[in-house]
Amino acid sequence: MSASDEYQRIRYQILQVMNDAGLQVDHTLRELHARADPDAWARIEGYVKVCPITGSQRIHDLLTAIQSGAIDLRRHTPAWRRMPGKALNMGIGADGSVWHVGTDCTGHGLGIYRWKGGEWEQVEGAGVGIAVGPTGEPWIWNLFGEMYRREGETWHQMPGIARYIAIGANGSVWHVGIVETYYTGYGLYRWRVDNWEQVAGAAVGIAVAPDGTPWHWNSIGEIYKGEGDTWRQMPGLATHLAIGAEGSMWHIGTDQRGDTGYAIYRWDEGAWEQVEGAGIGIAVGPDGVPWCWTAHGDIYKAV
Repeated sequence: MSASDEYQRIRYQILQVMNDAGLQVDHTLRELHARADPDAWARIEGYVKVCPITGSQRIHDLLTAIQSGAIDLRRHTPAWRRMPGKALNMGIGADGSVWHVGTDCTGHGLGIYRWKGGEWEQVEGAGVGIAVGPTGEPWIWNLFGEMYRREGETWHQMPGIARYIAIGANGSVWHVGIVETYYTGYGLYRWRVDNWEQVAGAAVGIAVAPDGTPWHWNSIGEIYKGEGDTWRQMPGLATHLAIGAEGSMWHIGTDQRGDTGYAIYRWDEGAWEQVEGAGIGIAVGPDGVPWCWTAHGDIYKAV
């Protein structure tokens, strides 16, 4: 993502918080802090902290500082806020819907939860992993690899057996199967109208960009990006990777950080930049804000 694209994304976030608080750009940052929803303020507080202006200055001054380059957005390191619940896996749709698979055993997997009204609401069903479509419809896979798609309040079984599913913002659905095709991983499949089409390659996990381009990682951590009918190896080593609906990419590395997980990286102009924190998995919201979960199941959201 370019610096100008990043500016537009952050500008949109700030203006959204401002509008929700009923303020204008000539109000002060102190007024914005006082009147903004706490969760909304947390999403932009990090940019205020690194900005060379004070709370008595205007919202307009913050926007100007960002646009002029006074704040290096690409070097902004997120802080992580602990969220409620425990997760083994998470998925976020292009519409902002957040779902997770918990740590409580039930049926052929673990409990399934959706974020609603600032808390997790359990829904019927069980799985070991989850992906979320662009309009908020989740797909899950269970202990046996069976895939289900939720329509309304009902789960419908889909064809195929999976060990991982990913969905792009454009609706492209991919999965990693259970048949090993090479020593580095398992078969790759994409959804074609009403069935799965296998494509060349071997992986243990997959992510899908907004335009439908797949990225996958294999059992030795190598990262590949789909280019037509071929795969191009990308820099870095990953144990998990996620792509937001606006195109931001994050991954969990292979370098362990204590007992909570591995280092966290974001894609920045053709290279991976390490940020603070550790986890075993990551998901990215449509605003580019990542959520991660640790080896203990603790859930964190970047602020």
